[in-house]
This record gives sequence, C-alpha cells and structure tokens, in this order.
Amino acid sequence: MHGDGGAKGFIVTRTISGEAEILNLAVAADCRRRGIASALFDEALKSFKVAGVRRIFLEVRASNLAAIAFYRRHGFAEAGSRAGYYPATESAGSENAVLMQKFVTGRNQLPA
Repeated sequence: MHGDGGAKGFIVTRTISGEAEILNLAVAADCRRRGIASALFDEALKSFKVAGVRRIFLEVRASNLAAIAFYRRHGFAEAGSRAGYYPATESAGSENAVLMQKFVTGRNQLPA
C-alpha cells in the first residue's frame, strides 16, 4: 500500500488459448524505480505459467521508451507497430503503438 492508503501499482492481463496479453502495467510516479513493476510482472508470469501460456504480447506507446526498455529487459522483442493506435489528445496528435511479444516454449520456461 502507498503511504496514503492507495495502491503503488497494478497490472491488468488476460489469458486465452495459450496466449496472454498485458493490457496495462502502471506504478505511481513517486514509487517508480523500486522494483514494483518487476514484482507485478513476476506475479503475472506465475499465473501465466499455471495457465500454460506459450506467448505473451502487449502494445506500448512508441514514445514510452522507459516501458519499451523494461519489457526488453524481461525478454520481449518488438514484433511490429500499429500506426495511429493511440488517439490524438489536446496536447498531441495520434501516436503509434509498438507491438512486443515474448515466446515461451512450455510451462517450465517461465520463472517459478
């Protein structure tokens, strides 16, 4: 828990037919660089292992270099992009998504 009673971070995933998708992974700005995202990711990997996941994928904003680096450190590779995936906002135009994926060959390939 955060000092004010709020959460430090969260991860949202879904799993179907041997594949998993990371829909969202976020950590409070004042709690970053403390291993929270890695801990959340590791817990998700445990559930993926139980589910027999063979591939994990996600989309991330092309400008989010910190997130791209984080996923690379955890074994993800870029698999393509989606032009204009993120809609324009008041302060910026639309933005491309970087598609990333991680293949695993079986239940024993993910950390315990």
